[in-house]
Amino acid sequence: SSHYCPHCIDAKDGPTPTPHTHNIGDSYIQQSIEIPPPLSTRAPTRMTNSPSGPHIIYIVTDTCYPTAQSLEANIGSTHIISVHSTKSAANSRAKKIIYDNDSGCTVDIDKIIEEVKQGMYVGIGIGAKNEKEGCCFARKCEVEGKIVDEDSDSEETSGESGESEFIDATNDGEGE
Repeated sequence: SSHYCPHCIDAKDGPTPTPHTHNIGDSYIQQSIEIPPPLSTRAPTRMTNSPSGPHIIYIVTDTCYPTAQSLEANIGSTHIISVHSTKSAANSRAKKIIYDNDSGCTVDIDKIIEEVKQGMYVGIGIGAKNEKEGCCFARKCEVEGKIVDEDSDSEETSGESGESEFIDATNDGEGE
């Protein structure tokens, strides 16, 4: 006779058998709740990797100018060094490249001119005079912002620190 809902019987039967059956129900409910999480933990990571709509990536380029004329005309050989999701990561990378001063295009470290345009780093170095022929006259490492659409998103944009993407987007990198 005590096989209906525990709360209805409470009044008549008193609390004897009901707490026990209630507990079994509880633990059963908890178990069934603990099954789905793997699915829900997978979903947010996809969302952080591809923010919807166009977003900005920051490209670090390294340009060598063989002569003074090529620097004035802004014609040099440019290599893309890396791609970052935040301005600050790209800025520090560009700065590191020009001060590392390798790759056959060396400059006078004391004469590096640094500036920040729209929060993006530009470093220009003039080559050391005592170098052999064929070396570069100047070198420029800079950060360029590029807008990419979500569907044309390629692998190299992720892999940098994606977590800080949204925090850094508001930071203009001025005070760094």
